[in-house]
Amino acid sequence: MNPKAFRRSALQATLAVSLAASLLLAGCSDSGNTNVPGALEVSVSSGYPVLGATVTLKGSNGAVLQVVDTAKTGTVTIPRGEALGVLGFGPYLVQSTGGTANGVPVTEPFFSIASSDAGRTNVTSITHLIAVEATGSTNTDGIKKLFSSGFDAAKAQQLTQAKLAAAKTSVNDVLKSVNPKIDLSTYDPLSAPFKFGDPIDAQLDYVQLALRTTSKSLDDIQGFVAKAAKKEFTANDVGDIKPIKRVIAFGDSLTDGGTYTVWASYAASGQPRFDPTAQPLAALESASIWGGKFTTNPGKVWVEHLAASYGYTIKPAMLMGGTQPSANLLQLGCTTCTNYAQGGARVSLQPGIGNRGTAAGATNYDRTSAFNAASTIPVKEQIDIHLGSPGEGKFKAGDLVVVFAGANDIFIQAQSGQSQQAIAEAVGAAAMQLAEQAARLKAANASALVVIGLPDMGKTPSGVASGAASAAGLSALSLQVFNGTLATALKAQNIVFVDPNEILTAVLTKPADYGFKVTVDTDASKALASTACGINKIAATAQFDDANNPSSLYCSTPNTAASNVGTLRTAGADATYVFADGVHPSSQTHKVLADYLGNRLARLLTDAMLAARK
Repeated sequence: MNPKAFRRSALQATLAVSLAASLLLAGCSDSGNTNVPGALEVSVSSGYPVLGATVTLKGSNGAVLQVVDTAKTGTVTIPRGEALGVLGFGPYLVQSTGGTANGVPVTEPFFSIASSDAGRTNVTSITHLIAVEATGSTNTDGIKKLFSSGFDAAKAQQLTQAKLAAAKTSVNDVLKSVNPKIDLSTYDPLSAPFKFGDPIDAQLDYVQLALRTTSKSLDDIQGFVAKAAKKEFTANDVGDIKPIKRVIAFGDSLTDGGTYTVWASYAASGQPRFDPTAQPLAALESASIWGGKFTTNPGKVWVEHLAASYGYTIKPAMLMGGTQPSANLLQLGCTTCTNYAQGGARVSLQPGIGNRGTAAGATNYDRTSAFNAASTIPVKEQIDIHLGSPGEGKFKAGDLVVVFAGANDIFIQAQSGQSQQAIAEAVGAAAMQLAEQAARLKAANASALVVIGLPDMGKTPSGVASGAASAAGLSALSLQVFNGTLATALKAQNIVFVDPNEILTAVLTKPADYGFKVTVDTDASKALASTACGINKIAATAQFDDANNPSSLYCSTPNTAASNVGTLRTAGADATYVFADGVHPSSQTHKVLADYLGNRLARLLTDAMLAARK
């Protein structure tokens, strides 16, 4: 048990006198339960647990009970009988001061409201907003004053369940504009248990990211809460506190949002599905039913799910390949066409996988020309295109920039016939090139920048199908050589690196926890059959698809309205299979990855911003 420090006002009353007084207040308290077993647990967090804080409870009888987190766990425990004896029945006002979060001193207090019943109370930025609104304190100085001398039985009686519910609703209305994934209606921020890194904790990270990226204070957000309570919170207010307003993506097929839709949908169905006379995004949506992404079409890839969690609908920046004229949708006026990723792309070199050159010649890779097949514009050139786009080339506040590439460099090197040492050196060089491109983005003012490492390529269906030795080699190249080199280089530049293998390993180890029924058959001869996408016979006839290793680019789910029977191996495979094809995830796996990233990015980006200021 942590040592207790009592203020003089609390010591002036004996236990008997305090209990007698509390019985008189029971009519306006939150409980008539006079049983004293149990304890009050108070946890303090800013997104990181606040270690070593001083927690002070204020009763409506004017007494205070102060506890110091000497164990530095982020939580203090108070016997309920002790709280009743000193403070009487609740509700109590709770204040936390001091302590450190991730080694950084916490300089501002947080407030909350606690019940005198046994259980948990949270003290966080979110409970602070609720407490200030529920008590009518206006701002932090107001609730400090109330805590110091104004909280009495009358004020306690006003903290009804209806008052607290209204305050939570107003806070929720504002915070959902910060990130749509925040939803206080699904749990009680004042008392719900949570732990570091879980979805509730992530909501605190979203608030911290908003404070860091918009230069707003908690009191500024409190002002918006007051407006929400009066139904005066507007779209203009949302823009003031929203940390992520736009998502910009660079990469390969794992991120490609439909660059090849025009020709892939034609190849998949045998008919032109993209109407060039229609509005481009409407035509893209209609054609995507048949194919165009490297997943179970028309399902979303991870960056589309992630962007949607910020209220942003990301679309491909360009439509290219398949002898089609190249079209830069961003330059044509599409303000959300900021996904530059292309299937087959490498970090900095051409040709990528599936590239057959332009119509002008097999070795010509002029990006303004019509490519015979996949255009595979490398990440370096994708960045060139964005930086050169009129009006959009400079990054701005509210931009989240994500980069995910490198697998195609490994595939090409692994098939090069070179020595293992030469292959490893080439892969390491590609990782350094990607780090250089990340540094280039940072120098161009991409302040919220995230680079994602490669998944374990040896555990994909294609990796397993290649045999144990080849699979082990792919694992080593992707994890030790590429990710190891990349992570080290990015750390030196204070750029956020995220390793996706924690969640992918969890999915493959306990697939049912994520709704999956089929992972990867460990028998090399059967591994490629454990994918959601079956052969697209129309595409195969034109020699686009491969019966032995179907590509997700031509894979689709059934769509009755479009008379598309789909190409899934079994009904619902898009939601129950981990992989769409030999190397690409199903749309459900993309969603799982996006949720994982979304729960971590706010904290990682905030940490990077704090480190940059040290």
